[in-house]
Amino acid sequence: MNGHRIRIGNALRGSRKPAVAPLLTFDSTANLWNVTYSGPALAQWELWKRCDYAQNWTKEADLDPVMFPISTEEVLVGDETWWQVKVVGTDEQLKPVTPYSNVISSPGVPD
Repeated sequence: MNGHRIRIGNALRGSRKPAVAPLLTFDSTANLWNVTYSGPALAQWELWKRCDYAQNWTKEADLDPVMFPISTEEVLVGDETWWQVKVVGTDEQLKPVTPYSNVISSPGVPD
């Protein structure tokens, strides 16, 4: 996968039935991110990121699902030495309704 590691996320705790996990992908040739999801319609995707200078997960953006695929410049802004990105789907009240997606990592992420 072009040097990127993928980790699959877990289902939301306390949910009655397993939620459908979104799949985040990155096309390094086109520099585009996309989300594959087959569950109920969502209000938005929250984009979460951590990197060398901000190692705790931080919500970076609220994105309308129709914005995907989205360019790298809209996802990663800065001079990160390493980064990790994931998304979670939310409803109109901005409450998570999906598990977090898999995590896509750049090379060099510390263990």
